[in-house]
Amino acid sequence: MDYSDAQTVVVADWDPGQTWVQFVVPETFEIQPGQVITLIHSTTTKTHTVTNLTVTDVDPDSDIVVGTADPDGPITVWACDESECVFRYEAADGSGGWIADFGNPGDEPGEDIFDIGPGTSVDAYEHDDDGDATAVQWRVPNHRFNVYVTWNAWRAMIGRRERWSPSPSTTLA
Repeated sequence: MDYSDAQTVVVADWDPGQTWVQFVVPETFEIQPGQVITLIHSTTTKTHTVTNLTVTDVDPDSDIVVGTADPDGPITVWACDESECVFRYEAADGSGGWIADFGNPGDEPGEDIFDIGPGTSVDAYEHDDDGDATAVQWRVPNHRFNVYVTWNAWRAMIGRRERWSPSPSTTLA
C-alpha cells in the first residue's frame, strides 16, 4: 500500500439526499495511471483504477482543449468561468487522443459555445463502467499587471502570487 487515509462521509451541501467524502492527497504522493484507489466502508468496497487521462493543451484563441486518455474511451470535458459551465462529450481515438472544441456548438443538446479565457477552469473526466472517474483539472492563467503612476510602482499578479516593484523609487519607462 502506497498511501492510506481515513475520512468521515458527510451529507452533501448541494443535495441532502447525497453523501460525499474528499481525500486531499499530500504533494509527496503522486497519483499515477494504473494505481488502484480503494474505498472501504463497513461491508462495502469500491475500487477505481486511475486511467491515462491528461489535458495537454488549452488554447484560449481557438477555444480548443486537447488531451490523451485510454484508447476509444468516453471523455467528458467541462469549461467553467464565474458565471457558467459548458460541457462536451468526446471520445478518445484509437491512439488515445481527444479534442474538445468549445468554439463551435457540439453534437449533443446543451453543448453550447464557450469562450475560453483567463481564469477558465477546464475539468476532464474519464469514467469507468460503473460510473467512477479519473479527473484532471487545468486552469487558464489569469495574469494581471497594474502600473500605479502616482506611486511610481508596478504590481503583477501571476497566478496567485503578487509581486510589487522592488522599491517605490523604481523608474518606470
